[in-house]
Amino acid sequence: MQYLMGIDVGTTNIKVVVWDEEGNTAAQARSPSPLRRASEDSAVYDSEEIREIVFHLMKQAAAQLEAALPGAVSRLCGIAVTGMGEAGVPLDREGQPLFPIIAWFDRRTEQYESWWAERLTDEELFAITHLRRQHIFTANKLLWLRDNRPDVFARMHRWHCVPDYVGFCLTGGSCMDYTLASRTMLMDFSKRCWSDKLLHMIGMDASVLPQLVPSGSPVGRVTAQAASRCGVAPGTPVFTGGHDHICSALATGVVEPGVVLDSSGTCEELLMAKTDAASVETLGRKGFNTGCHVAPERWYASGGIPASGASVDWFQREFAGAQPDIDAAPGAHGLLFLPHLRGSSSPARDLQSRGAFAGVQAQHTRADFMQAVYEGIAYEMKRMIERLSAGQPVRRIVSTGGGTQNAVWLQTKADMLGLPIEVSETAEAAAFGAALLAGIGAGVYAGVDEAIRRAVRIVRTVAPRMDHTAYYRRAYPVFCQLEGALRPIHTAMSELERNEVE
Repeated sequence: MQYLMGIDVGTTNIKVVVWDEEGNTAAQARSPSPLRRASEDSAVYDSEEIREIVFHLMKQAAAQLEAALPGAVSRLCGIAVTGMGEAGVPLDREGQPLFPIIAWFDRRTEQYESWWAERLTDEELFAITHLRRQHIFTANKLLWLRDNRPDVFARMHRWHCVPDYVGFCLTGGSCMDYTLASRTMLMDFSKRCWSDKLLHMIGMDASVLPQLVPSGSPVGRVTAQAASRCGVAPGTPVFTGGHDHICSALATGVVEPGVVLDSSGTCEELLMAKTDAASVETLGRKGFNTGCHVAPERWYASGGIPASGASVDWFQREFAGAQPDIDAAPGAHGLLFLPHLRGSSSPARDLQSRGAFAGVQAQHTRADFMQAVYEGIAYEMKRMIERLSAGQPVRRIVSTGGGTQNAVWLQTKADMLGLPIEVSETAEAAAFGAALLAGIGAGVYAGVDEAIRRAVRIVRTVAPRMDHTAYYRRAYPVFCQLEGALRPIHTAMSELERNEVE
């Protein structure tokens, strides 16, 4: 039996998991990510601390593997790293970090959305990158360093996104896969190379950025120095992983059109694979996130609900306490919830939009409000999938993440969509997707199809209650009117808040 290691450097936690080639978990270790906040707008990670945590977790996982299966570490035939996108590490000529990792959600870069708007039209930027202006992208972090830490910018010899940095620490190699590059706002999407035009605009040379390669490409082999600290054998091959959401798509078998990945947690990401670049371009122009898939000659389009699980947690914490008994009938007795506690995201990005309950009456109970929260998230999910599919029939929904542990929420989604929802076996989908890419790179699997056939499993399926589905189909148009009706009110409320601060 051969073994594969996936490393996931996530926003909240770092995970190292080992699987055998049939997809069975053999060892795992995890630790919180070392996030530091200097202010509400500033969030960073210490890159050296991330490196040390990864090495420590790798050593723990390797020790577990060896204790359970003596000799198994010598049969570890591949490692790949996934994790948060957009964020990265500036390195000097000796490979030493020059500045903390600016978190992908750090708000200090918001000013650069207008910076780009003054220099490129939306159409010009999209034609190169297939992206819309957003402050989270890597290019804006580089601009912030240029303008606020010119000493760091001048000394920067190499920039690595976080997963690439871990690969560099293990091997000394410098590669970035296309999925991470898709989120830098510096890659020419059609040519899959760095854009000289965009790099020139921010004053950088392409040599500072890693070589662009497909997911599952060789990065190098674990050095003797790194091996002594992380518990794996020197020379163990390391391969490129990819962006965490896209690795999760591979781990759940979402590589063909007509299948939707529902990555359900604090926020919710809905992703579809596409086989033609033209449809991806169309969805990108409509406001969806688009990019290269980890599967060869595949692309993806995705949209998010920024406060899906966060809405559930908020209501339970502040108002419900323990899970209230939800009424067997759909509709929460006429109560609706708009799940925009953190604004709305793709395709209609509106940071001023807010959460709202509508239709409140004296007879409504806490259980009605809780049910309305679940239904509001599911309505939003239905609207997102309709736009993502662009008229193409959706055959399957595959769900992963913490939200799959909430049976009421999962059932509500199935009822809303009128489709069975399949729950993926692995709780660590991003790391598993990276491990599968390592297996493909190492030749354990002939390709994506074999990896999915041999290692990806569905553990349960939640069937829709069609009488509930019929009700939701009637009520759905009413929900769709809610956001538009409230938009001018939310805009006015945002203006009031700004005046209060002033």
